[in-house]
Amino acid sequence: KALATWVEFNIYPNPVDQLLNVEYGVPSKSHSVDMFVFTITGRQMGSYVLEVNETNKSVNVSRWPDGLYLMTMVVDGEKKLTNRFIVRH
Repeated sequence: KALATWVEFNIYPNPVDQLLNVEYGVPSKSHSVDMFVFTITGRQMGSYVLEVNETNKSVNVSRWPDGLYLMTMVVDGEKKLTNRFIVRH
């Protein structure tokens, strides 16, 4: 009955100035995949619904202020991973 619970994601380039690329993989039996981006002070900059059967997403950060950001991946309502990235124009 054990289900695969691996989740992975990679973000590049880092630092980024225009378009942040997110490559991700989740178990095929997942029902929902959500991605949230916050400033280091906790302000939410974006939320994205990702397709379970897809493997990448691009996020336009060209209008975001320079700084450190946290990206969190949530699969089936459970927080799985958080990565950091820098926006620098």
